Amino acid sequence: MALNAATDQQYHLPDQDGTADDQMDQLQGDHDTQEALERRRGSAGLQDQVKTGTPTFKKLPKLPPLPKDDYKIVIRPNQGLPLRNILTPTLAQAIIEACQAGIRDDHFILRINPGSNIAILSTKYEEVADKVRLIRALVLNGRAHAVRAYAANGDDTLRGVIHGVPMNTSTETLMAHLRVRTHGVEIITARMIGTTKSAAITFFGPTLPRTIYY
Repeated sequence: MALNAATDQQYHLPDQDGTADDQMDQLQGDHDTQEALERRRGSAGLQDQVKTGTPTFKKLPKLPPLPKDDYKIVIRPNQGLPLRNILTPTLAQAIIEACQAGIRDDHFILRINPGSNIAILSTKYEEVADKVRLIRALVLNGRAHAVRAYAANGDDTLRGVIHGVPMNTSTETLMAHLRVRTHGVEIITARMIGTTKSAAITFFGPTLPRTIYY
């Protein structure tokens, strides 16, 4: 199905009976390998910033999925803090400081989703997840920014599948254009299912939306 980014394309989610996970391909990826990759990406960005004085963004290899069994915390800033302008290591350091150095950077993986203006922290440690969930503000560039932090897995996480999306659409493109208008529901992640024309979407909220827009 051809999509026109200039207009809203509606997708209706099928009724869910708890089997949405069966429609999603198996997430794979070694936790330690991902941590090392995230740190290398962050270090490269910092080096570019030191040389030029402004962030330099390069096309980097697609990152593997976050570990399926990790605790995942969504960090959503209030208005006035566009995360697309923040480097991942800078945000990670602000999170560590907000936890009063009770966690280390090798305790978690951090992903910034500029399309939804959220960051997702993934950790295998329950105590780290508990500390991050208590964060109410982050200090960046000497200024405190109010944020909300909440668990992205558990009873408040719902999953759905949409069909008719062009094959090989990137997660970044999906997240930049997907919209939901159901009150209290937010899109946490979205990704294509293998080489199909279907996309799996994870929502945070009380109800699964019947319609989303692309």
